[in-house]
Amino acid sequence: MAYDKQKAIQAAKEEKQKMKEKIQESIESWAVQPEALAAFFQFSEKFSYQYSFRNTLLIQQQNRGAILCQSFDAWKKSGYSVLKGMHGMSIYVPVQATMLEIDGKSIPLSEASEKQKEDYKNGKIPYKTKLHYRIGKTFDIAQTNFPPEKYPDLLSRGIPSDKHGICVQAICEYCETELKVPVVLEANEPESPEDFHMGYGIQGASLYGFYDRAQKEIHIGKTLQDTAALSTLAHEMGHAVAHENRADDENLHKIEFEADAFSIMLQEHFGLPISDRRKEHINEHYRKYQMTAGENFKPEESVDRIFTLYKKHIKGIEQKLQKYLPEESRTFGKDILAVREENKQEQTGKKNSEERKKKWRKKVR
Repeated sequence: MAYDKQKAIQAAKEEKQKMKEKIQESIESWAVQPEALAAFFQFSEKFSYQYSFRNTLLIQQQNRGAILCQSFDAWKKSGYSVLKGMHGMSIYVPVQATMLEIDGKSIPLSEASEKQKEDYKNGKIPYKTKLHYRIGKTFDIAQTNFPPEKYPDLLSRGIPSDKHGICVQAICEYCETELKVPVVLEANEPESPEDFHMGYGIQGASLYGFYDRAQKEIHIGKTLQDTAALSTLAHEMGHAVAHENRADDENLHKIEFEADAFSIMLQEHFGLPISDRRKEHINEHYRKYQMTAGENFKPEESVDRIFTLYKKHIKGIEQKLQKYLPEESRTFGKDILAVREENKQEQTGKKNSEERKKKWRKKVR
């Protein structure tokens, strides 16, 4: 059958529209499905390094069990193949298009005549570049021939609960040295009348901790157990990185929503279970953000910002953690090419061992 370019263009437009509708459906579900919001940010932790907020939503919708995704060519470049018959997940791929300026109209270079293309090459036609998105495909590791027994080498395994206190130390050091935000361990009640007068002590709604924007300090309760301290510190760090330069009149529910989103992704990275209290907190503030912000309700912008901030800070946090837990050999797991090389060496070793056994058996005979 002959290739019909116009039909292909129309099909691509229709698929883009369906993708847009899927994204909108997911965002709208956050307000009515309490579990959906926290579940999205838990899922996002695996993909925020590589994919945008919208592409992460699309991947989640198409394969909730996805754990590590790449394009067909990226898997091939890594030395692995997508299994026959596997269908990729549709995502947006950014492309720079060259637009020729002819008679007051912008014409894509790909649609220009041969003469126009020649004139463009010779610098006779003005042009500009424009970013647009085409539909691409990504494949999960489970759709490839990557050895399942090697998955743990690539994927973060979390931190055992008996080492959560060390994680708290690492994040405290990161906050103090990189963010210039000291972390103050504080009694849940003022320890003296002077402390009470100065407003010290963690009370009421701030029973676990709070971020003091005026003093640029994070305060957490010193009586908290390690896991609770790590969860609280993750949330207050979200405030410190996301809201340092916020406007004084910025929607308070938006602020809490963003801090919770950052916190859930960081907790997921460390392998912490997300408490019902944290899920209820993010759901409550998301709904109130939607109800109170009016035309300023822009959850896509909030999530985009949190993705950017998370990418910016997670590697630095892991570098600090390596100082305390070098034996964990975590970070983001090994590079795929490194695992492939190790796998080759392992297979070569097995092969050489088998050959030595065969030679030994021949000698014995």
